Amino acid sequence: IVYLVPFCGAHAQTISAVVGEMENAYVIPTELWDIPCTDSLHPSAEGAEKAGALLAEALTDLFGEEYFKS
Repeated sequence: IVYLVPFCGAHAQTISAVVGEMENAYVIPTELWDIPCTDSLHPSAEGAEKAGALLAEALTDLFGEEYFKS
């Protein structure tokens, strides 16, 4: 299971602490991604595209490219 910290960084410490107690669970911090939002939480269309690219990169870093090949 992969948990994303909200783009605004809300609850980052709590999420990290809880996930740290779980097996096979990972936290991907996002607060430094600088995602354009429509409000303080939800990404704009441009932000969603940027977040998707950064998430793909983070997942590849976490699991390796071979994990995603069929």
